Formats: sequence, structure tokens, C-alpha cells
Amino acid sequence: MISDFEKQLSDKTSVGNEIEQLKKQLNDEKVKKIQAVNKLAEILNRKDISQKPGKKVSASELRKKEKEYRKLQQDLTQVSRVAR
Repeated sequence: MISDFEKQLSDKTSVGNEIEQLKKQLNDEKVKKIQAVNKLAEILNRKDISQKPGKKVSASELRKKEKEYRKLQQDLTQVSRVAR
């Protein structure tokens, strides 16, 4: 009978440890996702340094930049949904 109680106690302790480990892992994932969202937001808000003011951009270059912007915006939206 005492052996049964010790086994139950041991099982509950290991389950508690596993829960704590999973909570820590979840928290780490949340932090990483928030960092990813912040990095994407920084990239989206950054001005393109490679171009000088007043320099004309070709239509194909503009389409490429717009496509990149849409992709980053979509990634940002997806990551922010997951982080919640």
C-alpha cells in the first residue's frame, strides 16, 4: 500500500516536471516569435538605403520591391497571429 502511494507520488512529480518544462518551452517559443515579428516590422519600416533620393526606379524594380513588401507583410501577419 505504501509502495502504491510512493509510485503515485513519483508519477505526479514527473508529470509536474514535464508540465514545467513544456511551459518553459512555450514561453521560449513566444519570445522567439515576438522577436521575429519585431524584426519583420523593422524591415518593413526601414527605408531602402541603397537608393539615392531623386533616382528613378525601373518598373520591374518597383514590382520586385512591392512583391517583397507584400511577402514580408504576409509573413508578419502570419507570425503575429501565431504569437497570440
